Amino acid sequence: MTLKFHAHHHSSSRRHMLRGGAAAAISLAAAPFMPLQARTVADRTIPQPRPKGQLVSANARVGSFGGALIGPKFLGLSFEKSSLVPRTLSLYNRDLLTALRAIGPGIMRLGGAASDQLAWVPDGSGNVARQISKGDIDDFAPFIKEAGWEVIYGINLAQGSEEAAADEAAYVARRLGDSLVCFEIGNEPNLFRKNYPAPQGAKDWTFDLYRAQWERIRQAISRRVPHAMFSGPDATGGAVESYALPFARSVDKSYMKFLSQHHYRLHADDAPTIEALLVTPDPALTIGLGKRPAMLPALKAAADQLGVPLRFTESNSAVGGGRHGVSDSFASALWSLDFMFTIAKGGGSGVHFHTGRSAAYTPLEFDRSKLVKIRPEYYGLLFFKMIGEGRLLHTQMDAGGANLSIYCVQTQAGISTVLVNKDPQRSFELTLKLPTIVAQARAIALTAPDLSAKTGVQIQGESISVADGLARREPEFSLQTSGQSLSAYVPAGSALLIKTA
Repeated sequence: MTLKFHAHHHSSSRRHMLRGGAAAAISLAAAPFMPLQARTVADRTIPQPRPKGQLVSANARVGSFGGALIGPKFLGLSFEKSSLVPRTLSLYNRDLLTALRAIGPGIMRLGGAASDQLAWVPDGSGNVARQISKGDIDDFAPFIKEAGWEVIYGINLAQGSEEAAADEAAYVARRLGDSLVCFEIGNEPNLFRKNYPAPQGAKDWTFDLYRAQWERIRQAISRRVPHAMFSGPDATGGAVESYALPFARSVDKSYMKFLSQHHYRLHADDAPTIEALLVTPDPALTIGLGKRPAMLPALKAAADQLGVPLRFTESNSAVGGGRHGVSDSFASALWSLDFMFTIAKGGGSGVHFHTGRSAAYTPLEFDRSKLVKIRPEYYGLLFFKMIGEGRLLHTQMDAGGANLSIYCVQTQAGISTVLVNKDPQRSFELTLKLPTIVAQARAIALTAPDLSAKTGVQIQGESISVADGLARREPEFSLQTSGQSLSAYVPAGSALLIKTA
């Protein structure tokens, strides 16, 4: 299936300009996707249109001092390890390669519940349910190399053996080579007692039992792959003090690549609404819930003490596959921006959005093994990629308490400022003061018909194609500047990326 980018409501003259002034959509085989480069019409700009309705004034200031860093490969995806079996992650899936290249290069985590459910059958025929064979790895290796991504690879702990783990890890390391970042051993061990029987001779899964088994498997892998690196513990929910912190205290920096944690914004007892998803800041991460302290500062302190980066290796909008009407709506795109910046501001080195099949929260929808649809959340990931890497600058916002967020990144090319307006009705006329004189300011918008929309999402007037990425865009908006200040509109239920030089 080949989907093209579709622009809506163009005049006939506008369509002529698109054909004559812009390059044809570039296929995956021809070139990698270039999200913010010149695929607009003759690289023109147009004045930003005034949103309909009443405007609310807002003021923001960007400081000259930097905070945390958004580094290379901050953005990642998390796939169930079972995605290897139907060859979802193989060169057969050319459209998925397009989607990965668009937001990459990143780090793909292969794990999830399937890590502890798939048996290593090295000489199996491959493409067999509940098994991983050498053939499955052979299909995956050229795919990930062509995508230009790296891999965190999950190993069975709950139902696996040391011998099988070491044999699988050795083959994976040999086939993936430099594409392999590290291994993770087991998935969400704080839930083992609910999902798996305890090993023979044990009454129940506990942290101490898990930690001992983790270390035995880690040592077995290290004997076969001497330079292997690891991440963990990949606990979820509120299991920071009971799993992540004691794990960080008990492992050795010499073999640890990341301290890893899972986090979902909405849980079973949360209201399954767009309004609940878009509450900022995320209280579990930054404030604390009930007697539980805020997750992010506690995890960052533990990672710093261990001397390794902190990474959220499985995350998304809601547990249990997400909530239809929420996780698959445009609101998820805006939420993803706030979430990534929250992690970055808190010192996290990256985020992996759990992906696959037709789950409500997946940014990429599959029919069996083939990519067939770009979901709204993917737009948020691509928009984040467009911002660029660099150091976060301190910001101040005065918007009358509205649900309007601002983030600012000092990149090599200049300053990127992102405004995320979660208000469904109020648009803002923003005056932004930057730390330096503004010679030029351009903007692109992430929009949809409304927060609940599942279709009609656009980046600067264009929708994303499965086959070609964001092949064309409308001209960027030119913004009015004066000294160190600029003016911009932030429409209701949208995000705006401003780049200044």
